[in-house]
Amino acid sequence: MRRHTQVQERGTDLGEPMTGGPMGRRERLELAGRSVLGVLALTMVLLLLSGLVIAVLLLAFNWLVFGMVVGGLGE
Repeated sequence: MRRHTQVQERGTDLGEPMTGGPMGRRERLELAGRSVLGVLALTMVLLLLSGLVIAVLLLAFNWLVFGMVVGGLGE
């Protein structure tokens, strides 16, 4: 019974082929680092895009208000 539990914990009797053996600590850290960098890059891109949208909206609002002021002074 104990042997069966140990084999099941390792995952060798689940029908899954072990390709390359267990992942080492260094490989796991590299994979985690890449995923963290990916999330940071995606966050930076989304922040830049939201900043561009805000800038365009502010410019459009400014142009609209400036047009109203100049149009109002011309009358």
